[in-house]
Amino acid sequence: VQLLISSPLRLTHSGKTVAVNAAMGTNSENAVEEEEEEEEEQDAQQPSEPSELAKELTVRIQSIAERREISNTAIHTSKYRPVTPFVHKSSVDRMKLAAQRASAYSISKVDKCVLDVLSEPPRNQLVEQLSKFRFNASPLFAEDSKVRKIATSKLYSIMRGIAVMIDTASVIAETTASTDAVAHRQVVPRFEMFWYIALFMCSFFILDMVLALAVEFPRFDLFVGRTGQRSFNLFAIVQQTLVIIGMFNFPDGRFTSTFRSVVHRFSFLRVLRALVTLPRMGGKRLQQSIGELYIMIRALAGTLQPLVWCSCMCAFILSIFGTFLAESVARQISRLNPPTEVFPEESPQAMLLSDWGGTRRCMYSLLMTMLGGADWGDLFSSLTGYENATDSAICFFVFICFTFIALLNTVT
Repeated sequence: VQLLISSPLRLTHSGKTVAVNAAMGTNSENAVEEEEEEEEEQDAQQPSEPSELAKELTVRIQSIAERREISNTAIHTSKYRPVTPFVHKSSVDRMKLAAQRASAYSISKVDKCVLDVLSEPPRNQLVEQLSKFRFNASPLFAEDSKVRKIATSKLYSIMRGIAVMIDTASVIAETTASTDAVAHRQVVPRFEMFWYIALFMCSFFILDMVLALAVEFPRFDLFVGRTGQRSFNLFAIVQQTLVIIGMFNFPDGRFTSTFRSVVHRFSFLRVLRALVTLPRMGGKRLQQSIGELYIMIRALAGTLQPLVWCSCMCAFILSIFGTFLAESVARQISRLNPPTEVFPEESPQAMLLSDWGGTRRCMYSLLMTMLGGADWGDLFSSLTGYENATDSAICFFVFICFTFIALLNTVT
């Protein structure tokens, strides 16, 4: 409207130029004469292009129309409600309405975000390059083959999800039964039923891996795969294979055999596989239901690298202060006491050595102070309770201030 009021607008349509009076109030004779002269000139010349003002106005009108269309759609879009537009005059609108009613429900913005995250595997440049490796050969199965259709069908995906859940339940049940027997001081049974369940599940997962690689051939991907976590699934299969080998070779050595004890400690990989891969196996309804869980797992997995670097930083700081305090405590004890003297249990010297005797003990006490495992006032009392320990007290106060004011605030 401001553009129309500011100056007259000339629009070109069908080879004729029409002058629009911006004020919309008068229709003077000068305007009529100018229109006639311009029409005569345009009859002899080529039709001119629309003015910049007309182009700008057209763009603004189109943007307003698009925003109105978007707002109308947003008003009628909500989770688990049928979509009904305002007006349906043409047959195209009626066809759109029929298609929307056929789906019955629309996807909210939150669900769409969840589906987008699920469809995007974790990105790593090295992993992406390795996952794109291809052999110079032809595919083993055609695009319309039955094997490919079965491997990519929804029913087969559901079967894989059920197999993962059964294997997870068997791991938890076997570990619970074995550890309960030790806790009640009983002989640990063999639990041969779990042996055969593990053997069947392991065979299924190996065949599933071979089938997936055969369908994707000539592409050879051991890292990403269908669920984006094929490498993790491969580690779980290797662990389960080693468990089966230990079961049949050391049947009575569930906790006494070193091989079985070490291998069974990594059984958590098979439990974690269910959390990592299940959200990518089901359809959209399952993905919407547990998609938030997958997002949280992705977020926690992304914190592993920062956790490593933060732990390294904390280890350096603990070693710096721990070395100084260990040196100070050793000087206090050695200066006033013989090397072979044994101190009473409740004496200040015994308490000092219990909390601050040696570099490792000093670092452990500082770590408990940092993470809240012990009250730093009690540790300060044991540190300064024997002889004059001014340098140790100053170092400890510097550590407390630096840790709680600078380090933890920076890390968190």
